[in-house]
Amino acid sequence: MKGFLYGQTEYNLLSNSIHLKDYIDTAKKHSFTFLSMTDKNMYGSYKFYQECVSNQIKPIIGIEITYVDDDSFKSKLLAYALNEEGYKNLLKISTFLATHEEPYGLEFLEPFRKNIAFVAVYNESIIERLHYSKAEQDLNLKLKQLQTYFNFYVGYSFTNRLDRLNANQEICSIAHKLGVKTVPLHNCRYLNNEDKIIYEALCQIAGNPVFFYKPIRSFKCKSGDLFHST
Repeated sequence: MKGFLYGQTEYNLLSNSIHLKDYIDTAKKHSFTFLSMTDKNMYGSYKFYQECVSNQIKPIIGIEITYVDDDSFKSKLLAYALNEEGYKNLLKISTFLATHEEPYGLEFLEPFRKNIAFVAVYNESIIERLHYSKAEQDLNLKLKQLQTYFNFYVGYSFTNRLDRLNANQEICSIAHKLGVKTVPLHNCRYLNNEDKIIYEALCQIAGNPVFFYKPIRSFKCKSGDLFHST
């Protein structure tokens, strides 16, 4: 399978310059077999599903969750629906995020975690912070806790934040030794290099930091990975 695992669109207001139609067209151009949508809300999910199906692309619907972790800093977790029941739970998660103010921890996910796969965004998580501080025992404990509580994966990236490439390679090795599953992520904020200035302007308006994101990349996943077809 060939696809894209951390897809976000214009529905992420002031965070992304990618129009949904352009996103689908780019996937077709690169012959993707699946495509994901992981905005901070579910506003565009139905339209995304329709567009994917009409273009013979398997839709992977998810949501990006930002929460406060045990160290009192923010972490990011991606939640993906594995079936229709999982999609219903994503809608409930989206409703919670829209109606509650931060800070909140992961406890709110307790009623909604069935039929969902959860992927920690390593570069923006407590996992990265524990790894960076060389707190090996705490890191291993955190990974095992998340694995026990969720259908859990560590999302690593060899393309985003190249200044952390070695750390991403190391966390893959650590996770594999612990039996924790991993998947590749590539967060894309614009489709073409020419659109970078638009992304930067949106970040300035929102007061968000500007990171370097390469344009869209694809990944081939093994049949045993999270995003497999049956």
